[in-house]
Amino acid sequence: MRTLKGFLPSHEEDATEEELLQLQGERVNIEGDHKNEHLKSEAKAEKEMKRLRELLSIIDDAARVAQQHDLELERARRFIAALEDISSPYEELYNQKSRSCKQLYITPSFNNSALRKTGCLVTGFGIFIIDLGFTALARFAVCL
Repeated sequence: MRTLKGFLPSHEEDATEEELLQLQGERVNIEGDHKNEHLKSEAKAEKEMKRLRELLSIIDDAARVAQQHDLELERARRFIAALEDISSPYEELYNQKSRSCKQLYITPSFNNSALRKTGCLVTGFGIFIIDLGFTALARFAVCL
Protein backbone atom coordinates (compact mmCIF):
# COMPACT_ATOMS: atom_id res chain seq x y z
CA MET A 1 0.00 0.00 0.00
CA ARG A 2 1.38 3.39 -0.99
CA THR A 3 1.37 6.32 1.37
CA LEU A 4 0.86 9.96 0.61
CA LYS A 5 4.31 10.68 1.99
CA GLY A 6 5.94 9.89 -1.32
CA PHE A 7 3.47 11.96 -3.31
CA LEU A 8 3.50 15.10 -1.16
CA PRO A 9 7.09 15.76 -0.18
CA SER A 10 6.41 19.49 0.27
CA HIS A 11 4.13 18.72 3.23
CA GLU A 12 7.00 17.17 5.13
CA GLU A 13 8.88 20.49 5.12
CA ASP A 14 8.05 23.56 7.16
CA ALA A 15 6.78 26.53 5.17
CA THR A 16 9.26 29.32 4.66
CA GLU A 17 8.58 32.80 5.95
CA GLU A 18 8.18 33.97 2.35
CA GLU A 19 5.54 31.31 1.66
CA LEU A 20 3.68 32.23 4.84
CA LEU A 21 3.72 35.92 3.87
CA GLN A 22 2.45 35.04 0.40
CA LEU A 23 -0.40 32.98 1.86
CA GLN A 24 -1.25 35.81 4.27
CA GLY A 25 -1.29 38.27 1.35
CA GLU A 26 -3.60 36.02 -0.65
CA ARG A 27 -5.96 35.71 2.32
CA VAL A 28 -6.00 39.49 2.77
CA ASN A 29 -6.74 39.98 -0.94
CA ILE A 30 -9.61 37.51 -0.82
CA GLU A 31 -11.06 39.15 2.30
CA GLY A 32 -10.71 42.58 0.65
CA ASP A 33 -12.54 41.36 -2.46
CA HIS A 34 -15.40 40.00 -0.35
CA LYS A 35 -15.59 43.23 1.62
CA ASN A 36 -15.68 45.32 -1.59
CA GLU A 37 -18.47 43.17 -3.02
CA HIS A 38 -20.40 43.50 0.23
CA LEU A 39 -19.96 47.29 0.27
CA LYS A 40 -21.13 47.55 -3.35
CA SER A 41 -24.25 45.52 -2.64
CA GLU A 42 -24.92 47.63 0.48
CA ALA A 43 -24.60 50.83 -1.56
CA LYS A 44 -26.96 49.49 -4.21
CA ALA A 45 -29.53 48.48 -1.59
CA GLU A 46 -29.25 51.89 0.07
CA LYS A 47 -29.89 53.64 -3.27
CA GLU A 48 -32.93 51.46 -3.96
CA MET A 49 -34.35 52.13 -0.50
CA LYS A 50 -33.73 55.86 -0.90
CA ARG A 51 -35.59 55.94 -4.23
CA LEU A 52 -38.51 54.02 -2.75
CA ARG A 53 -38.66 56.37 0.24
CA GLU A 54 -38.63 59.39 -2.09
CA LEU A 55 -41.45 57.93 -4.19
CA LEU A 56 -43.56 57.12 -1.14
CA SER A 57 -42.88 60.58 0.26
CA ILE A 58 -44.13 62.21 -2.95
CA ILE A 59 -47.30 60.10 -2.79
CA ASP A 60 -47.82 61.06 0.86
CA ASP A 61 -47.34 64.74 -0.02
CA ALA A 62 -49.94 64.48 -2.80
CA ALA A 63 -52.43 62.90 -0.39
CA ARG A 64 -51.75 65.58 2.21
CA VAL A 65 -52.29 68.39 -0.34
CA ALA A 66 -55.61 66.87 -1.44
CA GLN A 67 -56.73 66.48 2.15
CA GLN A 68 -55.78 70.03 3.14
CA HIS A 69 -56.88 71.97 0.05
CA ASP A 70 -59.76 70.13 -1.60
CA LEU A 71 -62.99 71.51 -0.19
CA GLU A 72 -64.97 68.54 -1.46
CA LEU A 73 -64.11 65.95 1.19
CA GLU A 74 -65.54 62.95 -0.65
CA ARG A 75 -63.41 63.66 -3.75
CA ALA A 76 -60.30 64.06 -1.56
CA ARG A 77 -61.10 60.80 0.24
CA ARG A 78 -61.49 58.91 -3.08
CA PHE A 79 -58.25 60.46 -4.39
CA ILE A 80 -56.34 59.44 -1.25
CA ALA A 81 -57.81 55.92 -1.39
CA ALA A 82 -56.73 55.63 -5.04
CA LEU A 83 -53.21 56.81 -4.15
CA GLU A 84 -53.01 54.24 -1.36
CA ASP A 85 -54.19 51.52 -3.73
CA ILE A 86 -51.72 52.51 -6.44
CA SER A 87 -48.80 52.86 -4.05
CA SER A 88 -49.38 49.59 -2.16
CA PRO A 89 -46.95 47.54 -4.34
CA TYR A 90 -44.23 50.09 -3.57
CA GLU A 91 -45.08 50.00 0.14
CA GLU A 92 -44.86 46.20 0.09
CA LEU A 93 -41.52 46.33 -1.75
CA TYR A 94 -40.18 48.88 0.71
CA ASN A 95 -41.28 46.77 3.68
CA GLN A 96 -39.82 43.62 2.13
CA LYS A 97 -36.47 45.32 1.51
CA SER A 98 -36.50 46.75 5.02
CA ARG A 99 -36.99 43.29 6.48
CA SER A 100 -34.25 41.77 4.31
CA CYS A 101 -31.92 44.60 5.25
CA LYS A 102 -32.55 43.92 8.93
CA GLN A 103 -32.00 40.19 8.48
CA LEU A 104 -28.72 40.82 6.68
CA TYR A 105 -27.27 42.84 9.54
CA ILE A 106 -28.74 41.11 12.56
CA THR A 107 -26.83 37.89 11.91
CA PRO A 108 -23.40 37.98 13.56
CA SER A 109 -20.28 37.83 11.42
CA PHE A 110 -16.64 37.12 12.15
CA ASN A 111 -13.73 39.50 11.60
CA ASN A 112 -10.16 38.46 12.43
CA SER A 113 -11.50 35.77 14.77
CA ALA A 114 -13.36 38.40 16.78
CA LEU A 115 -17.12 38.11 16.97
CA ARG A 116 -18.80 41.22 15.68
CA LYS A 117 -22.21 42.08 17.02
CA THR A 118 -24.67 43.97 14.90
CA GLY A 119 -28.10 45.28 15.60
CA CYS A 120 -30.75 47.21 13.79
CA LEU A 121 -32.73 50.22 14.95
CA VAL A 122 -35.82 51.12 12.93
CA THR A 123 -36.94 54.74 13.12
CA GLY A 124 -39.08 57.05 11.04
CA PHE A 125 -35.90 58.31 9.40
CA GLY A 126 -34.64 54.96 8.19
CA ILE A 127 -33.04 51.80 9.41
CA PHE A 128 -29.84 52.30 11.37
CA ILE A 129 -27.49 49.37 11.47
CA ILE A 130 -25.21 49.37 14.50
CA ASP A 131 -21.97 47.42 14.18
CA LEU A 132 -19.95 46.86 17.34
CA GLY A 133 -16.67 45.55 16.01
CA PHE A 134 -13.45 44.29 17.53
CA THR A 135 -12.42 47.74 18.70
CA ALA A 136 -15.77 48.18 20.50
CA LEU A 137 -16.37 51.37 18.54
CA ALA A 138 -19.79 51.66 16.99
CA ARG A 139 -20.07 52.07 13.25
CA PHE A 140 -23.42 53.23 11.96
CA ALA A 141 -24.75 52.41 8.52
CA VAL A 142 -28.10 53.57 7.23
CA CYS A 143 -30.14 51.47 4.87
CA LEU A 144 -32.40 54.03 3.20
